[in-house]
Amino acid sequence: MLGLGHLDAADCLVALETVGCAHFGPGGEGVVRLQAGRDSDGQLHLLASARPLGAEPECWRALHSQVPHPGAGRWAGAKLAGLPAFARARQEARQAGCEEALLYSSAGALVEGARSNLFLVDAGGHLRTPPVSAGAVAGVARALLLDRIPEIRQEPIQQRELSTAQELIAVNAVRGVRPVVGLDGRALGGGRAGPVAARLAAALAEG
Repeated sequence: MLGLGHLDAADCLVALETVGCAHFGPGGEGVVRLQAGRDSDGQLHLLASARPLGAEPECWRALHSQVPHPGAGRWAGAKLAGLPAFARARQEARQAGCEEALLYSSAGALVEGARSNLFLVDAGGHLRTPPVSAGAVAGVARALLLDRIPEIRQEPIQQRELSTAQELIAVNAVRGVRPVVGLDGRALGGGRAGPVAARLAAALAEG
C-alpha cells in the first residue's frame, strides 16, 4: 500500500521485542513504534523508537484544536510519524491541560483526535464515527470496533453536534477506550463516562 516493498512480519516482531526489552526490560510496559523507510540508496530499513506508557486518567478532557486537519494524504488511512499538524495539536492540548485535541476539516467536519479515533453518541442516540475518507487514520482499535459493533455509522460529524452529544469517546490501540468528559472546559455528557463507552471497552476487550 505504501510502495515500500515487502516487510517481513517476523523481522518486525523481532525488532519490536528487541527494542521493547532494551528499553523496558522483560515483562515491562511501554510503547514501541516501528517506521519503515528507504535510505538514499533505496535500501528498505526499520527505524524504532520507544517511550514509557505513562500514567493517564481513565477519562479524558479535550479541546477544539485551532490546527486544521491536513486532510487525506497520499496513503489514505496510513499512520505517518512526525506530521506537524498533529504535533502542534498535541502541544495545544498539553498546554491547556487536556489529553486530546479534536481536529476538523476546513468545512468544519470532525476528522479525528491528535492521538485517537473518535466515536460520538449524538443527540438521537446514534453511535457514529467520522469516515476515513475525510483523512482519519484507519486505526486498529477503530477497525475492531466497526467489525464487532455493526450499527456504528461511518458518516460526517459537524463541530456543532459536539455541543449536544450524549457521549464522545476516544479510541486508541495503546490506551484503549477513553470517555471524553470535558470539552473546552465544559462538561460533556454529564461530565462522566457513559454506557456506550463501557460497551466499546468491552467489545475491544473481546478475544
